Amino acid sequence: MMDSGILMGIVVVVLATIILITLIIQVTGAWRARGQIAQDSAYRELAETMAAAQADAKEALERQSAELAEIKTRLTAIEKLLHDVG
Repeated sequence: MMDSGILMGIVVVVLATIILITLIIQVTGAWRARGQIAQDSAYRELAETMAAAQADAKEALERQSAELAEIKTRLTAIEKLLHDVG
């Protein structure tokens, strides 16, 4: 039969190994979570930037559409004037 000291040593080594593995898994999970949070933050900033750019583009398109409508109105008036004169 085994000596009780050897048996106790084996139990301590096994428990220490289990605790060490659990600790490594927990630390790795925490690092992964921090990385995910940083990545989510970067995506959020990108989304906000793109939303602002899209709003600016929409405003510019609306201004250009209004200017084009005004140009069409003026061109129609000029064509009518030329048709009346000619």
